[in-house]
Amino acid sequence: MTKRKFFKTVFTLEILSEKPIPSDISLGELNYGITEGECSGELNQTEVKELNGKEIATALIAQGSDPEFFQINDSGEDVCDGCDGSGIRINADPSCNFSEEWTQLQIEGWEMVERCDLHDTYENDLDAARAIFHETKWIKCSHGDEHAIGRWLRAAGKI
Repeated sequence: MTKRKFFKTVFTLEILSEKPIPSDISLGELNYGITEGECSGELNQTEVKELNGKEIATALIAQGSDPEFFQINDSGEDVCDGCDGSGIRINADPSCNFSEEWTQLQIEGWEMVERCDLHDTYENDLDAARAIFHETKWIKCSHGDEHAIGRWLRAAGKI
C-alpha cells in the first residue's frame, strides 16, 4: 500500500432561503446563490480524517470517482505511469525550450532525467541521474531552470 497520506474533509453547508433548494443543484449554483443570489449561507468544517491508501481508494469509488485520480489502484497501491517503479524518468519531456546545445548533447548520447515525484526516491533530478548514468550534469533551459542529463560511458565513446 502507498506510504502517502490522504485526507477526508467533511463540510456542512447551511443555506437560508425563501424557497426550497433542489437536491440536484450544483456546487457552482449553490455558490452563486450565496454570493450573488437570494440566499444566505454558512460553511462549517465538521470532520477531518487521515486516510491510508486503501481507505482513500474505497472512498473514491464510493463517490463514483477512480482511485487513479491519486495515482493509486483499487487496493491503495501506487500506480505510476511516469517511471518503471525505480523513481527515475529517463527521456523526460520537460515543457521548457532548449538551445541548439541540447540538440548536440542528444546526438552525443545525453538523455534528460527527472526524479519521479510519486516515488520520492531521490532528492533531486541529478541524484536520480547519478543512480543510473556514468556521466551526469545540469543543463539550463531558456527559462534559466536547470535540468539533469546523463549518459552512459559507451555513448561518450569511453568504452
